[in-house]
Amino acid sequence: MSKSNAMINLPDALKTKPLATISTMNVETNILDPITFSNNSCLFVLQNKGILDAGSRITFSVTSTAAASEKMFLYGKTGIASLIERAVLRVGSNIVAETNGFNHYETIRKQFKTQEELLQKDSVKCGYWASGMANSSAGRVAYNAGVDNSLGVANATQYRAYEITNDESTTAVFSIGLSELFPMMFSVQLPLFVMAQPVSIELTFTTQGASGSAIAGADSTVGGTDKAVVPNKINCQFLSDTLTYDDGRMMETAKIVASDNGLTYPYEDVVLTEATIPAVADPGAGLKTDQEVVRDVGLTGQSVRTLLVADTDAAADNILGPYVSSAFVAPDSFNLVVNDEVIYNRPVVNECRRQNELSQVFNTDINVSQCEFSFNSAIPSAGPYTINNPLIDATATFEGHNQNTVQGKNHYNGINLSTSPFNEWGSGIEIGQKPLRLNRTLPRGHTDFGQRNMKVWAMCEKAFNLKNGVVSVTA
Repeated sequence: MSKSNAMINLPDALKTKPLATISTMNVETNILDPITFSNNSCLFVLQNKGILDAGSRITFSVTSTAAASEKMFLYGKTGIASLIERAVLRVGSNIVAETNGFNHYETIRKQFKTQEELLQKDSVKCGYWASGMANSSAGRVAYNAGVDNSLGVANATQYRAYEITNDESTTAVFSIGLSELFPMMFSVQLPLFVMAQPVSIELTFTTQGASGSAIAGADSTVGGTDKAVVPNKINCQFLSDTLTYDDGRMMETAKIVASDNGLTYPYEDVVLTEATIPAVADPGAGLKTDQEVVRDVGLTGQSVRTLLVADTDAAADNILGPYVSSAFVAPDSFNLVVNDEVIYNRPVVNECRRQNELSQVFNTDINVSQCEFSFNSAIPSAGPYTINNPLIDATATFEGHNQNTVQGKNHYNGINLSTSPFNEWGSGIEIGQKPLRLNRTLPRGHTDFGQRNMKVWAMCEKAFNLKNGVVSVTA
């Protein structure tokens, strides 16, 4: 059976799309506390009953460890996702889904949602507030959504309801959806009631020390050793929604699981590869030097549909934290070699072309302003390579930090390898013995010649088999 046919033949009860008809459906919500919890990780063990709904959520909060309640905030384009470094869905001894670098990946994924959804839903659920810029002054823009501008853009602050305090009973509580932690849950719901093995969710937390910036930022007046935050056990709970039906759908699923072949369907998982890009010599003010970079992405034997690439600086931004991908002083270029074939007939350089390629990864356009995506309108194409036309209001601040530092911090590369125009299951490219080869030309300038870290997320297709209550996973 092909992958696409497997999805078509999947029982209706396990699909995330609305059912055509429902006679009787019962939704039960169970609030589960973690089996183990520390400042570094937590573990949830699920109950083997019903069908696990993809809309289930896990709640989190963090508190400052400072004696006084400091003015701290979650990063504007990341929210509470900054707390999660790695998420693992395990059935028995099998790792079914694993998302490494979740805090970075979720930051990217959020930026493909509409501004309305980010502002009206995700800001409350996830603590995501940097959802839009608007005209400020003299043709410049500044954040106008999710921030308190009652004192003007020059003194913008976080709304008090979103602030991090030093008391777990007053600090803001947010949540992350199961389908956000694991992309496979966007299309398939787990039939827990026919699983004989324990199902668990393991989360590895990001840690932030006294002078760190990995989870949350702070008002510019907060001291350098007063920035430690920790996760709170009391607010860490799994809100598990399970579904049951009375019209034969549960029996249909159970019969398939008990059959000779069991229940098999394809799903997606995210594989992260990281590589270091070395520093170059400072070319000098207003100048640039081109750096040729070739990196292999080891995905031998995998079926890959899309790639997503981010470049992170060593230093974190005061408003967006370390969850950025910084543009270069001039447009960089990239090309990809797969199974000894070059994907593009010429390297991708143009920023508009880059955004079009990126849109195909998520099947929608990125929803950030042009000045947040690149320096395309701020630096002359022929040099000098210094910002001479900044589009973000130089007088705008957030919690005392200049907003103009976020310019060019949402610069990502996307590559669609799907063989279908609909970017659907079963259309990925099978990778042979040779790894993918990513060729890049990076224009390094006077302000960005240091070392960088390149993160590459590959969306890989896998197969899930459930037979007589036992789960197996194959690539």
